[in-house]
Amino acid sequence: MVSDAVIGIIVQMGMVVLLCMGFTFTYMIESFPNFAHIGFTLIGTTITFTMTKLMGINPYLSWPVSMILCGLLGVALYILIVNPIKRRRKDGNITVTLAFYALSIIIETVVGVYSFWIVTSRHETTRGFMLKKFDFTLFDLPGVSIMTPLASLCLLVILYVFLSRSKYGLAIRAVSENEDLSAVFGINTGRIHMVSWFIVGALAGLAGSIIPLWTSLRGSFGGEMLVTVMAGSIIGGLDSIYGAVIGGVLITLFQKGLTFAVMGIKTQGRPLLIDFSIIILGFSKLIPIILIVVILMLMPEGISGYIKSKKWVRRRA
Repeated sequence: MVSDAVIGIIVQMGMVVLLCMGFTFTYMIESFPNFAHIGFTLIGTTITFTMTKLMGINPYLSWPVSMILCGLLGVALYILIVNPIKRRRKDGNITVTLAFYALSIIIETVVGVYSFWIVTSRHETTRGFMLKKFDFTLFDLPGVSIMTPLASLCLLVILYVFLSRSKYGLAIRAVSENEDLSAVFGINTGRIHMVSWFIVGALAGLAGSIIPLWTSLRGSFGGEMLVTVMAGSIIGGLDSIYGAVIGGVLITLFQKGLTFAVMGIKTQGRPLLIDFSIIILGFSKLIPIILIVVILMLMPEGISGYIKSKKWVRRRA
């Protein structure tokens, strides 16, 4: 029987990997940190809750709907906010960063208002949009623990093929490296940005659809998850999608796996740290911040950048 703690690590790892890929994707193309990234996730959660609890639809059928709607939202935000600001202001990246920070607060507020509306008008309890009872069970495992890694792996393979083999994928890589030169060679950079924002929104929307099948959206969820995702992206390297996958796996293992392992230490059949469990759980929230500081000091370009630099050194040698 697999423990809930292990299942939680598996589910969170899948969510964090998806979010790190999207966060890194935005930074590669737009060169600014998308502080509203978790806002897309909250919208995905809201879509899944609405379709499942209020409309009676299987929660897994809401996953593609969340991806499409959040992807379209990403495109809309690029057209309405990102592109106009960058064209009109020299300090566009700073302005967009502040705008998206404000947007994250707006989204969180709107989701809170929607939750309150459901309680008052539909007489349905949201309880952090929890949908555990709507999940299926297979081999004594909750369906989300099976579907999450499968969905993450499938999307990773699809993205790899898309970025390395397709025309649009190669164009995205070109724009991320040098947008002006790409435009000179005839690449429609505006269209590439829209495709990129659709991918970013879709990944975050899927992560949001996964959340209510395992955990609830407590008050501090958005801020904590944003720090975790930023840490994963920085650890893997902000210039590599594949580095984001590595970073997402590592940050989850450090934050959840390490905490689970430490709290599992026993002496004479009694948990060694039972009296300090609250302190340990609180410390786990600091792990992403500590890792961000350490990585920026030792490997500013992240693991992927470090590996590339070592390969370069070997070639010169």
